[in-house]
Amino acid sequence: MGGLRCQELLWEKIGTQDKERFAWTLAVAGDTNSDGYEDILVGLSIWPGGIVRQRILSGKNGDTLLEFSTKSAYLRPHLSGGVGDMDGDGTPDFAVRIRDTSYRALPNKVEVHSGKTGKLIWSVQESWISEFGTSFIGDLDLDGDGKPDLVVASNRLRHPKYSSWIWGGVWAFNNRGKLLYKFTGNLKGLMVGISLAKVGDVDGDGKDDFVVGTNGYVPNGYGGGMLVSGATGKTIFHALDKSEKVMIGRSVSEAGDVDRDGIPDFVVSGNFGTPTMYVFSGKTGKILLKVQKKGQTDEVSGRGLDYDKDGVPDIVRSALGHRAPGAYFGSVMVLSGRDGQVLAQADNKWRTGVSGDFGAGIVALASPTPTGIPLFAVIQPQFGSSRVTGSRGRVMVFRGLPSGVRDFGTSCKGSRLPKDLPAIGLRRIGVKSTRIQLANAKPGSTALLFLGFTKTRFGSLTLPLKLDTFGFKGCSLFTSSEFIVATSTGK
Repeated sequence: MGGLRCQELLWEKIGTQDKERFAWTLAVAGDTNSDGYEDILVGLSIWPGGIVRQRILSGKNGDTLLEFSTKSAYLRPHLSGGVGDMDGDGTPDFAVRIRDTSYRALPNKVEVHSGKTGKLIWSVQESWISEFGTSFIGDLDLDGDGKPDLVVASNRLRHPKYSSWIWGGVWAFNNRGKLLYKFTGNLKGLMVGISLAKVGDVDGDGKDDFVVGTNGYVPNGYGGGMLVSGATGKTIFHALDKSEKVMIGRSVSEAGDVDRDGIPDFVVSGNFGTPTMYVFSGKTGKILLKVQKKGQTDEVSGRGLDYDKDGVPDIVRSALGHRAPGAYFGSVMVLSGRDGQVLAQADNKWRTGVSGDFGAGIVALASPTPTGIPLFAVIQPQFGSSRVTGSRGRVMVFRGLPSGVRDFGTSCKGSRLPKDLPAIGLRRIGVKSTRIQLANAKPGSTALLFLGFTKTRFGSLTLPLKLDTFGFKGCSLFTSSEFIVATSTGK
């Protein structure tokens, strides 16, 4: 079998020639049209006039679902992201950072808008010099009321007394925009707020916790991920690599429960020095996975999604400086959460004006159906040429498994089966081989691997074939079985 390098491109959208500079920011919007696919938010500029807008695109086919722009040309939306259902109407909403570009020093705002109509729900603001809204996250419950709240950061917040000192800040707001708490970096050189990500309930208090990317001085390193209690804003622990002084914290993401200890974990990466990505234990801060690859690591997105169906969440990672054979600079890789191997990879096949901008933004997207494969979205802001806008830009959504691979059927629901069903997964090993992996099974158990050529017929029988009469109630045979291999489960 080949290297399984190119997974399926689900859809692609390119900016209109000489009219749009498209897809220079990217975020998850949630399933705003209730079709089973998570939708995405992209930033773009419209010509003439360079009007800045945010657009919600269908995760299924890229169709425009909603477009938002400010009324004032000098108050521009610079960043957007999904924040959960803030107004309780059943549709995920979004937040957008509004920044003054007219040098009037108007306050920076983060506005929460309806994902259904674009109408303003509420907003919060800080001074222009604070750079309020460098990053923000929503869809996490900080106060335990069951409603999504909002966390906003600034990695450029200056010390109130020593104005030349930048220490960053983080603000937490409840579902109505009321400030819950705020914290900053410190005078020892710790700067906070370069990135933010929801993690989940780490400390067991029923409220979501989050991770803050840090840089500057931290013990034994130059950056890391600070795990913060969502309820109080207090630091739970600071995750870093004590063996290397590497600059991480540029990008953070939730990882799901990678080590399967019942506590959610998180991802931290950086692109200074040696490009390195870490998965840290949410329970102890221990390094669960460390990946150092060629190519600049700029963005990571985990979200607890299992691409190879081996029972362990995986991570999508951009490698802006990576150059695959037969491609130009820039790759996006799906890495195994189990051991960091490349499960699938999308490469830049087009020579861009800026080296390695393929993957300047990435997001992992949940499976469109319970038995589907997670997707991932990639933007390339410098794609295409334009006499007016300089570039056209594009966004692509890929299916997160190699080309030709499909997941179909539903798991058995029979009463004889264990509560945690074994999970079968496909994994790339090296360049020319593939391993079929079984998770959630006891070591040393007898196993039979059924391999077939078709999913329509098995001899004279039509597939899928219900197995109730054979004692497997609620189970079906989905493929023909020309080869049956007896084996046993390993570690």
